[in-house]
Amino acid sequence: MQAAPDPHPDDALLSQGLSGNEAALQELLVRNLPALETYVRLRAPELVGPRESVADLAQSTCREILQDLGRFQHGGADHFRAWLFETAERKLLHRRRHHLAQRRDVRRVQALESEHDAARYLAGFRGVPTPSSHAEARERLAELVEALGTLPAADRRLVLLARVARVPRRVLAEREGKSEEALRQALHRALAALADAIAASRPRDSS
Repeated sequence: MQAAPDPHPDDALLSQGLSGNEAALQELLVRNLPALETYVRLRAPELVGPRESVADLAQSTCREILQDLGRFQHGGADHFRAWLFETAERKLLHRRRHHLAQRRDVRRVQALESEHDAARYLAGFRGVPTPSSHAEARERLAELVEALGTLPAADRRLVLLARVARVPRRVLAEREGKSEEALRQALHRALAALADAIAASRPRDSS
């Protein structure tokens, strides 16, 4: 028999939050905010521009979570995290539709304005040290965004949920209606395709 997974360190905060402790719920959202902002930035770069910001989209998602908390009915912190990012996904879809309806250009990608921002987004996805150069950080971020854009939407979403949101595979599999093994294989294929896209975008050594 497979052993039950260890309790998530945020389970206690979630329990307190569901019991009406607003401070605990706010703390839980704050802990998830860096990953949520990274997810928004990489999932929908075409939305980030003069009329939208990563921070506003992430904060709007958190407000929706607070308003709809009664809809979260079961599961621990991992399930709550998955629900948070599913809410972000719906928010991004709504904003895309809004921009299209208003005939706005949704293809513009605003470059990040500081080395700190670029480094934080990259570190959130790859777990790498802060780049020493502003130009290098921007180049790596642009490379990642471009490579993600080559993936099918479902694969892009899966990669970001697994690597940015860090939703455990067992929870993703449950919410996607797949076996954990099928989910693992799908993630492996998506990551391999992403690696190929990144490699293909880099100039080859002619020596």
